[in-house]
Amino acid sequence: VEIGQLRDHAVFDIRSVVLQKQDPAVFFAQLQAVAAFLHRVGKKGMVDEKRLEAAGIDYKIAMERFGDNEEIFEKFLYRFADNTHFTDGKKAYEQKDYDGVLKAIHALKGFSGTLAMEEVYQASSAVVDNIRKEQYDKLPENMEWLEKEYQRVMQIYQDT
Repeated sequence: VEIGQLRDHAVFDIRSVVLQKQDPAVFFAQLQAVAAFLHRVGKKGMVDEKRLEAAGIDYKIAMERFGDNEEIFEKFLYRFADNTHFTDGKKAYEQKDYDGVLKAIHALKGFSGTLAMEEVYQASSAVVDNIRKEQYDKLPENMEWLEKEYQRVMQIYQDT
């Protein structure tokens, strides 16, 4: 895998470690997963409709949202691998920082919705609704649902 490939897909950004105070271990784990993924897919690209559907991504809806431009869709999929919305939201949840959860998970909701990650979007929506309605007793169940669906989507970046 060439560094240029990573840079071109906006997933190699050391600034996220320094400027956003991201945990370097998390950053390098993400980078390693993306590098392994890029190595696996080679020049074929990552858009394999069946694999995406298995991960909970509605390929047809995604293509509608991206004007049938698979190349742009693929670039956004690469960017999703580098986002920290879920981990930021989970950390905030563990600290009972509900404003932090709302901020991070609302961003994840938007990103996942754009990419037609339907279950991640639905679970994110449930978490956001729980916080806005101050239904904190429902958060554990919905955060667990969100984590399950998020991990399912993240499998497209892993070697199988």
